[in-house]
Amino acid sequence: MPMIPAQATQEHATHFANFAQLASDNLFTELLGGRANHILAELFYQPDNDNSYQFTHFLLDGDDIVGMINGWTATDKHTNNGNNDRLMRRYAGWRYLRYMAIGIYLMDVLEFIGANLSEGDFYIQMVAIYSQYRGRGHSKSLLAHAQELAIAQGCRRLVLDVDSRNTVAISAYRKVGFDVIDESKKRTDDGVRWGMLRMGQLTQDAL
Repeated sequence: MPMIPAQATQEHATHFANFAQLASDNLFTELLGGRANHILAELFYQPDNDNSYQFTHFLLDGDDIVGMINGWTATDKHTNNGNNDRLMRRYAGWRYLRYMAIGIYLMDVLEFIGANLSEGDFYIQMVAIYSQYRGRGHSKSLLAHAQELAIAQGCRRLVLDVDSRNTVAISAYRKVGFDVIDESKKRTDDGVRWGMLRMGQLTQDAL
């Protein structure tokens, strides 16, 4: 399946926001309220932040955008860190207070996501496919593209974080060679104990 680098257009920004919500199980709405998709789209337009068009590629099925992968290197993360919070404050406005309050509540897991990367890591922040296109091997295409991006930038390992309750995703990642390499502190919500799992896979060049 063909991949295209994201372009900073309204169409692409809208797809990015939709996919980000899918990948996070609508966590952005919980953090930012009803303007979440608008804020995600604004972040997409800006360079040098984790949610930028720079780090996003879309998967095509014919002429349709069906999936997305967003990822960056540990070096990119160092560059992005200063902009992530600044841009969130800019576009979220007063909602930034809500974002911070819920962030404190979920600190045990949110501080783990995308953090503590090693040099040579390529971090996959989001993988998402529209529900009507699932079951066609598109996830493998997106992860294969992540391999290509990582190798092109001299990275030796792909890493991603996944909710420990998402057994379907964990199983899918294991099938393509990812293993659990770390985990966040656990928390209990509604009687269920959970956390984030860090999964990793060596790139083909590192094998």
